[in-house]
Amino acid sequence: IRGYIDAALSAATVRELAALDVTMLRESGTTCLLGFGLTADAKDSEHYLPFFAAVSPALGAGGYEAASEQQKAAYLRYVETLYGLLGISEERAAQMAQLIWTADSAAAAVSMTNQELSDVDNTYNIYTLSELEALFPEADLKALFDAYGLRNAGRIQVYDPEAVKAVAALFVPEQLETLRAYVLLGIA
Repeated sequence: IRGYIDAALSAATVRELAALDVTMLRESGTTCLLGFGLTADAKDSEHYLPFFAAVSPALGAGGYEAASEQQKAAYLRYVETLYGLLGISEERAAQMAQLIWTADSAAAAVSMTNQELSDVDNTYNIYTLSELEALFPEADLKALFDAYGLRNAGRIQVYDPEAVKAVAALFVPEQLETLRAYVLLGIA
């Protein structure tokens, strides 16, 4: 994984980090930021439907807002430890862990609850690849979609659109370090 770590650390743009996701998928079968998959169409069980997902908060809806200072500190230590295993300095690991906490908190605040996610009417949100590309202009979603070997990009399910939009807001140059933190955490 050293090559992936080095590529993540040296990426100078959001586009480079997003391209690393495609490379990692092709070479190792995993991504850290964005992904596609295939699921049974919940409204037409005789067919399958591609779905799109973005990195999601580890603690889920409410897990950040309701966390005590002790719980937050334990989570940050855990994330810092993972970064340390990649050879990242303690200071940088602490900064990256805080970036993850902040970004995850924002995404969790708009994410559906487990109860909401269990309702097909809430999660059956159909997008086109073009609509998703408009949300993530700095990521080559067509290349990622193709790398999964999927076809028919005309109908793609997005389970939690508001959470995806919260992650999409990170795909700007000002959030490069946050995205780098996510990629490195995914590698760890």
